[in-house]
Amino acid sequence: MRKSVRIALQAVCFAGCLAKWPVGPSHLAAAAFPGDPNQAAWALFTSINQPASDGLASLWENWAQASDLFTAYPATPVWPSSPANVKKLEPLEQDKLLLKFDSANAAKMHILRAPIDVTANSEVHINCPTFSFVVSSNLWNTNGLMTRAADIAAGRAQAIEFPPDSVAVKAKWRKYDPSKDNLAHYHSASDSAGTKWLLVGLHVTSKVQPNWLWATWEQQENDSRPASTDTFGYPAGATAPSPGLAQMFKQNNLRAEWAYYRLDGSQTDFLSPKLLGNSTIETGFLSSSSCMTCHNRAGRFSDNSSISFLDSQGNGFVGIPLASSFTAPGKVFMPMDFLWSMADRANYYGPKVIVAPPPDCTNIH
Repeated sequence: MRKSVRIALQAVCFAGCLAKWPVGPSHLAAAAFPGDPNQAAWALFTSINQPASDGLASLWENWAQASDLFTAYPATPVWPSSPANVKKLEPLEQDKLLLKFDSANAAKMHILRAPIDVTANSEVHINCPTFSFVVSSNLWNTNGLMTRAADIAAGRAQAIEFPPDSVAVKAKWRKYDPSKDNLAHYHSASDSAGTKWLLVGLHVTSKVQPNWLWATWEQQENDSRPASTDTFGYPAGATAPSPGLAQMFKQNNLRAEWAYYRLDGSQTDFLSPKLLGNSTIETGFLSSSSCMTCHNRAGRFSDNSSISFLDSQGNGFVGIPLASSFTAPGKVFMPMDFLWSMADRANYYGPKVIVAPPPDCTNIH
């Protein structure tokens, strides 16, 4: 079976996998987690949201952004050398693609979406093992990607497979409104213009599982937050954290504002749950959103074309992926191990192969 449509229906291996999860100063203990993906999700959330060295940002905010990795010619990837004291927000790639799709297909869509917000209000961060893998494999530019695709097709290279300590974060922010927002309830930050932003949505994914662990959080006062399937942190709509979550908060020294964030749910396979999305990130297709099924489509064909995360009606894909989605006459599809950033943002550098040195991740958390 093609790797990109492999279905992880076997028993979840958190006890063995989490031991390989060094995402912060405090490594996660293997014996602490049974097979509950929501418990593992909260462990990841509390680990990456430990205060960074400045005492204000979280660890993940000092990781590289996608723009640091997928650079435009003639720049090459460089891991950021100083803390991210100010926000560098940009539009989400998926929002730009949604707007483009809706503009071109409005006449034939069954359901018309509200206009998609493509303002600069988002960011994508990747941890050092992820960054280092992409750079050392020369997969940050289309030259390297197409060379890898040809090598895979010829049997000279293996399919793209990220290391198990890879983590990526997608964050959605909105501007602070002092007339209605309680600042103490939000993780906040400022941009270079001094504008204060509030974190309203957070996607986190970890390669701790073969098809990654997917989890998404929202600030609890979001208007359109979907019903939660959390079985660990705030089960059955609880207003107080479970003892286990409270202990995680204490161990990781989380600031008070993180108590106002709720887990929408998590995924480790395509069917349970079948749907998973965030009202601030999957705006316009929340009812047909599945993190796993969507990201499973990340890749490029041998002619450098890709497939959409939307069907012909503008809906997302859910459930078990169809092998027919990854076939085309005269083309070979190269899956990118669920990482859309690589499929969407790698730039062309001309016929010359460009090589960049990977960072030393030894002391980077």
